[in-house]
Amino acid sequence: MKSKLLNKLLVFSFILAVILSASSCSKEQPVIMSSNFARADSIGVANTKGSAVKKSVAMDMAYETEESVDNGVYESASPNFERKLIKTGHLNMEVATLSDLDKTVAEFAQKYNGYVTNSSMNENGFDATVRIPNRNFEEAMNSAGDLGKVKYRSVNSQDVSEDFYDLQTRLETKKTMQKKLESYLSSAKDMKDLLEVERQLNMVTTEVESMEGRMKRLSNQIDYSTIYIGMSLPTGYDNSGFNWPDLGESFREFGYNIVKFGAGLLMFLFYLVVYGIPVVAVAAFFFWLLFGRVGLLVKLFKWLKKN
Repeated sequence: MKSKLLNKLLVFSFILAVILSASSCSKEQPVIMSSNFARADSIGVANTKGSAVKKSVAMDMAYETEESVDNGVYESASPNFERKLIKTGHLNMEVATLSDLDKTVAEFAQKYNGYVTNSSMNENGFDATVRIPNRNFEEAMNSAGDLGKVKYRSVNSQDVSEDFYDLQTRLETKKTMQKKLESYLSSAKDMKDLLEVERQLNMVTTEVESMEGRMKRLSNQIDYSTIYIGMSLPTGYDNSGFNWPDLGESFREFGYNIVKFGAGLLMFLFYLVVYGIPVVAVAAFFFWLLFGRVGLLVKLFKWLKKN
């Protein structure tokens, strides 16, 4: 009896052990792929199998990419964050003479360590585009009255801080990748590895050169503000002074207006005769037919009233 009970307990213990083992296997945690390898695959290098150099390149590029993403909140959160602004000014001024304005504007730009990019002059005015260091922009705009009487003034500021720091961070990351690839290029063992690393290096080098060009243009726009200057003479003046009106020209213009008015009046009378008289005649005929001696409409009303 005891032996049968013991056997049952052993069988029950065995079954319980099997159930617990299966349960622990089903609760095993899944393997999570590193985000580094996921990022490396998106770069296009991690999918190269069987090469130690390629795998090493993939992991290093993924590390650099993830590091740049983790540092994506650049200095904007720092109290020492420097805002990057592109400033543009517009000035319209009235001057007494157009003589030597190109020289005057050039001296104005040099006074604030700037330069003139282009200028043009005609008999009515002078236009120029001036680049001024950003630190001197406000002072230059405020002293524009030295050039002439300011009739219009405007200042526009474009905040490009996010674009600047984002481009700067991505450029630094690409340069780090470039250096890594250059070191791998020198340590490549076979031709297949050499060609793959060289392809990646050429691609990253092209991106670095493109980003450096964009950074240079953006930095130049930030460091040097642009001022558009327009100058003109007062109304009624030319470059020699007050311009007296030409009485002969005024009289000729007055005579031209009289002749033009007379021609218009004659055309009106012509159209009135050609189109007005027939219309009046047709209207008179219908009036005579309906209400005059014939009076068809009047007779119709009388007949309807009797019936």
